[in-house]
Amino acid sequence: MNQNRASIGFKFVVVIVGAFGIAVHLLQSERLLQTLSYFTTQSNILAVFSLSWFIVHLWVKDKPPTRLMWVLKGASTVGIFVTMVVYHFVLRPVILGLDTDYVVGGMNDLLVHYITPMLVIVDWLLFDKHRLPLHMMFIWLIYPFYYVMYVIVYNLFGGRFHFDDAIDSVPYFFMDIETYGVVVVLMWSLGILLVFVLVG
Repeated sequence: MNQNRASIGFKFVVVIVGAFGIAVHLLQSERLLQTLSYFTTQSNILAVFSLSWFIVHLWVKDKPPTRLMWVLKGASTVGIFVTMVVYHFVLRPVILGLDTDYVVGGMNDLLVHYITPMLVIVDWLLFDKHRLPLHMMFIWLIYPFYYVMYVIVYNLFGGRFHFDDAIDSVPYFFMDIETYGVVVVLMWSLGILLVFVLVG
């Protein structure tokens, strides 16, 4: 019972911090739909939604989580962890080399790329690990495939990604086939999918 209360309490803290991070992220945005179309934003929203669902089930309804909830929790945990890893090792060094208004290390940056992801991971390690069989990681791979499809549809409806004075059809440079070619983008994609599998 105490373990259950601790899990609910910690999840509640993560939801508050995560929701605050998303709010700050969106309030600082000049293009709301574009901001909502980044994997970072979507992974943060999915994590907050997943944890909120757990809180409702465990505390409000006093019922154990369903299988679907565990699958979603695993997907959101892997997704937000990959967000942190890819941002820190791939995107952050590129942004630091640019003359941009984006503040690396600012509150917005830290909340969505580091603080919320780390809290979600701690929640998983403390309360929810070993709840799903290993083969579930292949179900979680639907997440990155969904995101690629989302970007394609976003483009079809005229959506673009503005970064300072540049306008692009993709949110991240490693998805830019026009600039880097199919082979380079494919290598990046396989590398990120490998990270998903290893984290899973």
